[in-house]
Amino acid sequence: MQSSEVTCETCTLTPPVPFPTHPSAMFSEAVHTLVDVGNQAILRVGLLQAERVPDHAYQYGYGRAAFFYSLIAALSTFGFGSLYTLYEGIHVLLSPPEALVTSYWTSAVLGFSFLVDGFVLTKAWQDASLRARSSGLTTTKVCFGRQ
Repeated sequence: MQSSEVTCETCTLTPPVPFPTHPSAMFSEAVHTLVDVGNQAILRVGLLQAERVPDHAYQYGYGRAAFFYSLIAALSTFGFGSLYTLYEGIHVLLSPPEALVTSYWTSAVLGFSFLVDGFVLTKAWQDASLRARSSGLTTTKVCFGRQ
């Protein structure tokens, strides 16, 4: 199972829960999941562009497209995350909640999201380890650029 498939499954589960329960953590998780799916789509487009063969216009190929689309994905993550945090902070300052109310749905979905993100991290680490072994490097060297 691909990590993008798992993230899409979480994306279908997370957004409906904030409406009946109204916690900001759930809405934040829904936004986070939607941004993750969008980022994976952007990165996929970048990888597809980078695989194109050189032509007359780009004699050295399209390999740099992956870097461009990675930058766009990073900026969108930062942008959406900071905009929502700014909105939520202003909203709570202007109308603070009277009581902290958490439902079982909130805990269940956040727990499920935690497990899914853990699965995705584990899968990414395994893929990096496989690539590192095939290149004769350590996983740390591949992921972080040092021994």
